[in-house]
Amino acid sequence: MSKQKSQIVALILFAILIFTSIFFRFYNLGYSDYQGDEVKAQGFFFQSRQFKDFILNNSKGPGQYVITKYVHEQFINPDNYSNHEFILRLPFAIAGLLAIIFVYLLAREFASKNAALVISILVSLSGLLIAFNRIVQYQSFVILSSVVSVYAIALYAKKKQPSYLFISGIVGSLGILFHFDAISYILPIILFLLFKYKNIKILATYLIPLLTALIFYIPYTMGVEFQNTLRYLYYDRTVNPFYFDSIFYSGKLFHIYYPPEYILFVLAGILYWVFHRFKKANYIIKI
Repeated sequence: MSKQKSQIVALILFAILIFTSIFFRFYNLGYSDYQGDEVKAQGFFFQSRQFKDFILNNSKGPGQYVITKYVHEQFINPDNYSNHEFILRLPFAIAGLLAIIFVYLLAREFASKNAALVISILVSLSGLLIAFNRIVQYQSFVILSSVVSVYAIALYAKKKQPSYLFISGIVGSLGILFHFDAISYILPIILFLLFKYKNIKILATYLIPLLTALIFYIPYTMGVEFQNTLRYLYYDRTVNPFYFDSIFYSGKLFHIYYPPEYILFVLAGILYWVFHRFKKANYIIKI
C-alpha cells in the first residue's frame, strides 16, 4: 500500500473511531430515568448519617459517591432538576471516552497506527462498555484506570523511567477506590514487575503510591460493612458454587451486549491474523 493510500485509510479509521466513541456514549445520554444501580450510586441522599459515615459503611469504594455528590452540589440546581440524568451521567461517559483514547495509545505501543485504530474501534463498539459508559456507576472509571495503569507500565518497560511506575501506582490506587475489581489488573502488574525485573526497588516504586488507597481502606476495615463485603467476595463470589454461576452470567451478558455481526467481525479478524502469521512462519521456514 502506498503512503498516500495508507494515510487515507488511517484518516477513515480515525473518523470512524471518533464517531463511534462519541455518538454511542453521548447521544441522548439523559433519555431515561435512573435505573437501580444508578440510584444506589446516589444512596447518600437517602441516609440521615454524614457522608463520611456513609462511604465507610458501604460495599464499594467511595469513588462513585464522591463524583455523584460533587456533580449534584456543583452542577445540578436543586430547584430545577431538568436534564439532571444527562449531567450526572456525563463524567462517566467522559471516562469511557478517555479509556478509548488510552486504548489507542496502548495499542500503538505494540502495533501499527492502523492496527491500533482498528483495535480502538472494536473497543468503542463493545456493547458492554457502551452500557457501562452510559450509566452512573463505577465501571467506567475502573476501566479507565486499568488502561492508564497498563499503558504507564508499558511506557516504563520501554523507557525505564521510574515516574511511569509512580503514575501507574497512583492511578491504580484511584481505581481501587472505585471498586475492588481494580485488583484484576493490579495483581497482574505486580506479578509482571516481580518476575520481569526481580528488583524490590522497582516493585516498591509501584506499590508505595498504590498503597495510598489505604488512607480510606484502613478505617473502612473497622466498619460493619467490611465483614459482609469480605464474605461476599471470598465466599459468595469465589467458594460457593451455588450462589453465582460466573460462566452462565458471562454468557448471558455476552449474548445481550454483543450482536452476531460484531462477533463474526472479530472472529474474521482473528482468523485473518492466524492465517497471516502461519503464512509468514511457513515462508521463514522455507528460507
